[in-house]
Amino acid sequence: MGVCGSLGSRLSPEEVEAIRRYLADAREALDQLRFLAGLPAEEVARDKTLRYSLRYAIILLVEASVDAAVALLEKLFEQPPSSYRESFLRLIEAGVIPARVGEEMARLAALRNAIIHRYWFIDDLRALNEAARGGIKAVEEFLHRLEECIEEAARGEAATTQYAP
Repeated sequence: MGVCGSLGSRLSPEEVEAIRRYLADAREALDQLRFLAGLPAEEVARDKTLRYSLRYAIILLVEASVDAAVALLEKLFEQPPSSYRESFLRLIEAGVIPARVGEEMARLAALRNAIIHRYWFIDDLRALNEAARGGIKAVEEFLHRLEECIEEAARGEAATTQYAP
């Protein structure tokens, strides 16, 4: 049985539902980020509401993704990760997500930290470019892998794909 399927006996239906809600929140933020990435960069740079929307979408996306990751990792390792970045790196270690996805998610976590802790230094165009460059595809795959993992756990099935660290 793979890592996700083995979670089935350790995740309660309430925990599975909570993780699904985190992933739904992350998808909603991803939709907003995708919308913003489709706008001309100059428009986003000029419009304070769009810039704030960009920042909030990144924050919400990362926090919801980390909440889902932590819920899984606490069951896998019985110890929560010590940072947002570590959440993604430990999912790589566990074989839940591929390394390139985890590394891109860790970069988005660093961007979230910069927004939260030093927001007055944020270059919104750089943030938009980073998010649009590889972030959106990585987030899509991250969410897909975690959704797949949760479904396998809920059914108690073997993982369909496990990635080597």
